Order: sequence, then structure tokens, then C-alpha cells
Amino acid sequence: MINFNGYDTIFYYKVDGTLRQALKIWINNRTGKPQSGAVTVFVNDHEPVTTLLPVISEGRRSYTVFAPVIYPNFKPLISYGAGRHSPVRARVELKVGSQTITKSITIGRWRPWTIYVCQDVCTDFTWGHKEDETINLSVNLTKAHLKMIKATEGKSFESQNRWNINQTMEVMWFMERETSEKIKELFKREKDDHISISPIYNSCLTSTMSTEQAIRSLYFARELEKKYGIDLSVVEHIEVPTIAWGMATIFAGAGIKYFVKAWLNFMAPFCNRRDDIPLFYWEGPDGSKVLTASDKAACLRAAYAQASFLFKPYREAVKELHEWWIPHFENHSEYPYDAFILLGSHGDLGKHSAKQIARLVFNIIRYNSEPWEYPKIVNANWKHFFKHIEDFIEKHGVTPPVLRGDFGCSWEEWPAHLAAVFSRVRRGVNAFVTAEKLVALASLLEDEVYVTNRNNLRVAQMRMVQIAEHPWNGSNPVERVDAYHRKLRWEKELNKKVDEVIENALDVISRHVPTEAETTLLVFNPLSWRRTDIVRVEAPSSGPFQVIDNDTGESLPNNIIDIEGKPILTFVARNVPPLGYKTYTVLRANRVDFKKSSIVIKGNVIENQFYRVEVDEKTGGILRIFDKKRKKEMVDIKSKYKLNQYVYLSEGEEYTPINAKISLGHHGFVSGSLIIESSTMRSKIRTIITLYSDLDRIDITNEVEKTPTSELQEIHFVFPFNIPDRVYHYEATAAIIKPGLAQYGGEQLRGSGQSSHACQSFVDVSNEEYGVILSQIDSYLIQFGHRTTFEDPEFPDPLNSTIWSLIMLNKCPEMLADQGGISNFTFRYSIKGHDGKIKGSEAIRFGWERNNDLLVKVLNPNQKGDLPSKSHSFLSCKPQNVVVTTLKVAEEGIKKGLIVRLWEADGKATETSLDISNIGAVSAVRTDLLERDRKKLKIFKDIVSVPIPARGITTIRLLLDD
Repeated sequence: MINFNGYDTIFYYKVDGTLRQALKIWINNRTGKPQSGAVTVFVNDHEPVTTLLPVISEGRRSYTVFAPVIYPNFKPLISYGAGRHSPVRARVELKVGSQTITKSITIGRWRPWTIYVCQDVCTDFTWGHKEDETINLSVNLTKAHLKMIKATEGKSFESQNRWNINQTMEVMWFMERETSEKIKELFKREKDDHISISPIYNSCLTSTMSTEQAIRSLYFARELEKKYGIDLSVVEHIEVPTIAWGMATIFAGAGIKYFVKAWLNFMAPFCNRRDDIPLFYWEGPDGSKVLTASDKAACLRAAYAQASFLFKPYREAVKELHEWWIPHFENHSEYPYDAFILLGSHGDLGKHSAKQIARLVFNIIRYNSEPWEYPKIVNANWKHFFKHIEDFIEKHGVTPPVLRGDFGCSWEEWPAHLAAVFSRVRRGVNAFVTAEKLVALASLLEDEVYVTNRNNLRVAQMRMVQIAEHPWNGSNPVERVDAYHRKLRWEKELNKKVDEVIENALDVISRHVPTEAETTLLVFNPLSWRRTDIVRVEAPSSGPFQVIDNDTGESLPNNIIDIEGKPILTFVARNVPPLGYKTYTVLRANRVDFKKSSIVIKGNVIENQFYRVEVDEKTGGILRIFDKKRKKEMVDIKSKYKLNQYVYLSEGEEYTPINAKISLGHHGFVSGSLIIESSTMRSKIRTIITLYSDLDRIDITNEVEKTPTSELQEIHFVFPFNIPDRVYHYEATAAIIKPGLAQYGGEQLRGSGQSSHACQSFVDVSNEEYGVILSQIDSYLIQFGHRTTFEDPEFPDPLNSTIWSLIMLNKCPEMLADQGGISNFTFRYSIKGHDGKIKGSEAIRFGWERNNDLLVKVLNPNQKGDLPSKSHSFLSCKPQNVVVTTLKVAEEGIKKGLIVRLWEADGKATETSLDISNIGAVSAVRTDLLERDRKKLKIFKDIVSVPIPARGITTIRLLLDD
């Protein structure tokens, strides 16, 4: 008697030149002697497949037989255009002699899998190693891979060694340390597809980066593209659990088509809630997309070393591949494809990394020499995988899903462990953009300006992108100190270089402005809109002074204020032209005769025509702010906290100042201030609240002296606003984001980190009727409603309108716990009321003005010049929802023109008009974000018109010569 049963397997073979799926058939031969027979598999719409069995031994034995390949058998479903693959029932006949036995077996439960192994390493710069050691290990690892590439180039395509360099920082190190022959070999291997280079400079904390800073993280790759022709189509962002939403816009705008993201969920519990979609289009705020591979389960299992199991002995490695990885993707309801990618192999860079290569490579070679055709392992580059997927999409009409939104923050909190350093980093990043603008404009006047300042700009740009590298931490106490000193060194060099450039370029512009014999001030506005703001400059002599607006002839109110022992002349400069200047004449005066200041200061109250501010005499926080223009109380008087109250949480216990001392700061025609001195747990706080006679804003400066300690701590300034039914928005990297998951009306993805939010220049709290903009200058982290540092929220606290500005903390055990021993900090804020609903452009203008002061230069008397003597705008744009984020000399130099970057801030597709009448450009070209020319633009009457998508970034090249 004979009987059988069976099932399909993961294996596919070529049988007589045709691909077949292998079935395992168990035949129980109880006839008492060997038999011969055949197994035929019948499937609708397929030719039957017969496998001869010359010997069917006695007893129960297994046999391999073959079936038609029915993959893909798509059934229509909503998620994908072509649906998902479905197995089918097959009729399997066993014929032995005259006996025929039939069974129904499900086949097609396994696909003919191709597994793309993308080897890489996370350099984790200085994690576990000294700086020089890290660089040497990186260089030696790449050399070892080059050696293995050469050793395996005679193997089949799938088995040849390949190497993926996920940071151009590693390429830079290789070029600095290796011979010209080795460098030539590296780029030769990139050309023949054995090496792939991700265009991002390092594994950066993207949400801490300004938009321009993030774009510049791709600029070194562009240099490599120009010089060596490398491919920049795939970017990898490794290890960090999050990535800023605006990076999707930046990647797409830089010509990047594909994105791979393998993350580690360290200190990121929210990652467990992410949408379990391994392959999707990630859509940026402007609607642009990058095809993204990032599998949740793969990251939770093996983080960014998903192919590391291939370092195990062969049988162990194959067992894991067959029993976990293939079943995971096979059974994934959101994955219709027949290939998957394993991101990463080496994990963190170490002394052992180079020694690991041989085992993985030879395991792949051995696997591919097995008798089956599939599964197949490809020792691959990222683009090999995406080529496979795109071919599959085209062939089968599959439509990958779209994920639109932000991934939030996690390790972006780490720089707050070194708050004073990061505060100066923010200042340097803003100053860098200003320095480039000044150099661009000065280059219109003197050709050599760019050459003079080019090296300083390049060094500053390098420091700016290096600082964003994620390891602010260390694996041991010594490394933590080293990390602090490294960031401090980079920050100091960044600020030093940009300050030198600003001084030099402003000098150039200034000497082209004609003057008379009197003292003349040039006030420069580095932003792209007409602006009224405060001017502060060291007084040329003892006062009083008459300050004359040379444009209008008006004599302006002014004050002399003592700042750090120096007499500082202050006045309000009105309508300073965009990306331009106004001049003011300063004369000695016997007396000043201005109208009475609108500022009134009495006890704990300071008010002007815009606001009445009352300070709490206990905590030193602000008890009330009445917005006179809009007739609204800005402070939530029901809150237990006062506005701008200092709150110190130490080992879970909250401390706040008591018995504040309030005194008069200064009181003049231009501005007035209250000074509040208070103290609490290891902290002394000196707060200066300033109002202006003619400016609609409240400025707050908090000087904090805090004893360095290492107990678990976090410190906030709290801002309880009175905005019922509020909606929040904040400026992030290349985006204005509404926090919270989409299901709650926000713009963040499931599994996004929302315990803190990284804010660039402003957070807005508003309803239909009224709103408030809070601008942060020195700090960057915000929390909504209540302290959420150790929580895992999915939307802002709906119970109140409080903004918690998180200024410092030490929650990460791998960071310095005592702020690097620094004890003195400054945290500045500005507040402004506005009418209902947010206008992104209004909030951007307020936030950027507070983070980019007007620049002042004392001009030489009686100088000649070819620029207007009173006021001048070099460049401006309309309408107001579009801002110029960048103006710079093209990377190739002034002969390749000026680069202008524009950002649409209100969420409206816009035709932008760029006024270049004072630039002298003869032609204009739209470029991508990496300054590659894309489309010629028309110039009509010195206006360049260019469309910008809603929330989009557009770049233009202005050519100065034919």
C-alpha cells in the first residue's frame, strides 16, 4: 500500500531550463519492496509538471518534486494597485504502477526570494575609540573591502563583494589618508558598481539642523560627483531612530530617488508603534517623494546590522535566514515583492570589523553555489535592490503606499546635555548663512571677495555639518569628556570663521557707501523683507546724540544703555530694505527733545502701547500680559506656573524660585526694562524683561548661574499661554509642523517621538481669533502642556496652552551629566501676539528676526563710493509668503553666478517674483538643491518669476556674465 502527503518549500530550481517550485513529498511505501513512479502537479492556467521517481524506497521517505511557479498571483486589495499574492490549491497525483493517488496541496506560499545584503558600518564617530583611531579603522575597513572586491570579481554577479559607504565623511577620511592609487581604486569601484556612496555627510541629528545646515550635509557629495562622477541616487541615514520630515523634501530636491533607514530604538520606545510598512514613498511637506526602505521588524531584531547573522557559521546563518528573515517578509501583509533588503552588516565600527568580511562573503558564495536557484543572496549595493523593486513595480503594476509626516525627535535631546555649547552652535549656524549673503553681495562690488573668504567659509561649513553628528555621547567617562571638547572645538572654530567673514564682507560693502564728515552708521538687514528692528552699537563718544534717518531726514529717539560696562547706543531702524541697508547720521547733541516715551514702569509692572506686563513678586515669572492691541490676556492665570518661570526638576522633585527681587533696569525713549533676580535649587536667575516704545514684542533675557551637578535633572522655562482650543505649529528643519499624529489632526507619523520637539526659531499657539508666537534664540527643545521628558505622547496635551522650553537635561546615561562643568547660561525669548490662525510667513519673519539681528557698521568719514548713500536693497522677493533662505556665491565661484534659495511658508503654491535689478544678472536658471542646473528662467524687466510648490524649496542661479 502507498500513501503520500506534502507541502511547498522556499526553494526554486531550474528544471530543463524552466523555473519550478520545489515541493517536499513524503511517501509511505508499505508494499514490501521498492517501487517506481511519478508525481504530477496540476494547477489551473499552468502546464502540469511531472517529476519521475525511479526509486520509491520502502518505508516513509521524503522526495523533492516540482510544481509550476504561480507567483505572483495577485488578488486586488486596497493597499497596492495590483493587490497581494495569494497561494493556490494544486492537484497532486502520485502514480505507482496502475495505482493513482491524488491529494490537494497548497502551493505558492513561498516566493522565489532574492535577498539583497547591503554591507556597511556605522562609524559612530569616536564611540569606543579616539578620533584618530576611528578614522584609521574606517579607512582600513574600506581598504579591506576593496581587497575582497578584487578577490571576488571573478565570481558570479551575486557573489562578488560590494561595500556601501553611508557617510561621505568616511570618503573624506579615505582621501586624506590614502595614496592617489588607492583613491583612484575607490572611485573605479564606485563606477563599476562595487562601491556605493550615500551622499549625506554623517549620521546627523537632522531635527537639530537648520534647513540650510541640512542641505549642506549633501554638499561634499556634490563635490565628489563633480570630480569623480559618483552616483547620488540613494541616501542612507543610519542608527538614529528619527529623521526630520523636511529631509524628504531636501533629499528629493537634491535629486535623490531612494532612501534607506535602519534605526536603533535606544531611548526611543515609540519606534515599536511605527507603521509596519517595509517599503513606501515618504512624502515631504511639499509633496515630493523618495522611495524608502525601512522595515520595522528588521530594525527591532537587528537594528542597523541586519545582515550580521551572515558572520555566523554557515549552517547557523542559513538557519536564521530560512527560519526568520524569509518567513518574516513572506508573511508580511504589506509586502508584495519577491526581494527584500538587509540593511547593514558590521554594526558599530570596531577593531574586529575588517576581520568579519571574509566569513560573510564566503557564506554568500557558498549559499549561491547550492543547487537551488532561489532563494538567492546578492552581495549588493542599495541601488541593486531598488532597481529590482522598480522593475517589479513596472511589471506588475504594484503601487507602494505613501507615508506623509514627521518622525519626531529622540536623540535630538542630547545636545541639551551641553546647552551652552549648542546655544552657540545655533548662533554660528545662523551667522554662517549671513556670512554667505554678505560675501555674495560684496562679490558684486569686488571680485576677489569670494576668493579671500572662501577658505573660511569652507571650514565653517565643514564644522557646521560635523557638529550635527549624533555622538554627543561616549561609551565611557573619558569619551564623554572628549565628545564635549570636540563639539566645543568645532563650535568655536565655526563662530570664529563666520565672524571673520562677516567682518570682512561688511567692510567691503561699507567702503562703497559714500559718506559726509559726520559719523555715519550703516545698518544691514540680512533677511529678505523690509524690516523694523532695534539697533545696538557702541556709542562713538559720550552722549547725548541725535540719530538721523538719512532716508527720511527724521531725528530718531535713542538711548544710551550700559551693557557689560559699555555705553551702547540704541534706536529703532525703520523699514530697513530687504537684503540691504540704511544709513544713519549720528551727531553730538547738547540735549535731546523727543516725545515722551510710551513705556511706563512702576513697581512690578512695565507697559507700553502694545502690552502691559505684570511680574509675580514670588517666583519672578510673569503673572499677566495684556495685549492692548487685541484686548487679550496672554497668560493662563489658572496655571500653577507663571510665564517664563524657571522650573528645576531634581531627582523627580520640582524646585522653583521664591522671593524674587524686582528692580528698574533702564527706562528711556526707545526701550525700558525690569530686572528680576531670584534663586532656587543650585540656581541664580537674572531675568531682564524689555519693552519698546515702537516695537510690538516682548523680549526676555534669562541669565542663569547654575552649580554643575550630576543628579538626574531637567530644567525648563514655562510659558502658560491663554489660548483656548489652541492649535500648535513650530518651525522644524525645512518644515512648519503641526505636532501630533495625523489621526489627531497633526502631521506626525505613527511611532514618532513626541516627548520633545526640536524647534528652529518659533512655536505658535493660536485659535481662530487670537494667537501668540514664542521665539527661542538660545534653546531649541519644546514640550506641550506639561513636562513630557519621560513620557511617550502621541499628541499635544489638550488641557492647556502651555509651552515648556526644555533648556537642559541629563536623561541620557551616555552623556555628561553636569553640562560639562559649565555654570553660566543665557536663554533669550521673544513673544508677540497676533490675530487668529497662524500665518507661517508671519511667524517665520518674527522668529528669524529674533535670531538674526541687524548688523551695524561705523563708516569712515568723507569716503567716496558707488552705492547709494541712504538706503539700498540688493535683492528682494514677492509675495510675502516666500522668503529667501540663502544667497551665496556658486560653489564653482562668482563666474558661475549667485545661488538664491527660496522657501514658501504659508502652504500656498506661488509664483514668486525675484527682483534682481540691483544684482546685474543677465540670465537665470532654476537648479536643484545641489546647484545642478535644471531649467532656464525668463527675466522680464529685472524680475525673475519662478513657481514654488506649497511648502516647497526652490533654488535659482543668477548668472552675472553671458
